[in-house]
Amino acid sequence: MDEYFEGDWITLTEPVYVLCDGENLASRPKDGDLDHRGLLWGRGNPNLAGLGDEPWAVVKVSSCYEIRKGHKTAVGFRDHDLVMEGTRRAALEALIHFGAQAEALTTALQVVDRGAVAQTPNWGTSIAGDFGIAKSGLVGRSEAGANGLAVTGDYGRAYAGEGGIAVVDAEDGYSIANAGHGGVAVGLGISSMLEITAGDGGIAICRHFSGLCEAGDHGIVVGGHVAGSLLISRHRDFESGTLETATGVVGQNGIEPNVRYLAKNGVLERASGA
Repeated sequence: MDEYFEGDWITLTEPVYVLCDGENLASRPKDGDLDHRGLLWGRGNPNLAGLGDEPWAVVKVSSCYEIRKGHKTAVGFRDHDLVMEGTRRAALEALIHFGAQAEALTTALQVVDRGAVAQTPNWGTSIAGDFGIAKSGLVGRSEAGANGLAVTGDYGRAYAGEGGIAVVDAEDGYSIANAGHGGVAVGLGISSMLEITAGDGGIAICRHFSGLCEAGDHGIVVGGHVAGSLLISRHRDFESGTLETATGVVGQNGIEPNVRYLAKNGVLERASGA
């Protein structure tokens, strides 16, 4: 087991900037007795620093201490000045603006124009324009414009614009794939915590039986918990082990729009909480 270590407080001659989780920051008083964690200049281990989903924040601190667990590092701090809080992209761009080296960021950021490819490793943020490709690894965020392709992995977020394709290939963790009108959203892998959505006229497909799968008007949905216009539900009854399959069309046989359904005994029934 990796040994956990916290260093002594260090008073800095000049303030430094720390990347941290916005929700965690907001849940604790600014000048309280509870310490915060983050990544000094965006470098270190995001898990040890407690980074989660958006919002991310950038703070200015004048004192901090090292946190180490094996080869993983982060910093702890208390008193701070909040510089900004917002999207991952905005937080990373703020860090770079204040002096962080873009190529040294653990939580990498790559932004490219129309038709180009943006690719980042785990915890990265990849953003591409229309007709572009954005790909990120675990806990990544990929955004592509209209007719683009966005791909990510476990605990990731993939967003594509109108006519685009969003894919999440997740073995574990809550992950999202969202495509705009006329787009295709796909959930691969065996994670049971997938949220797969497409806009009007789109297609949403989720491999796992427990995933949430929705599309807008005139959309086609294939998954477990489904909501759209043309619905195909594949659901495994965990008590009997039986694979249930049912289809339906909004406006027929009592199927209502914007309601999630689940296959049961060969027909679609409202999903729990729908």
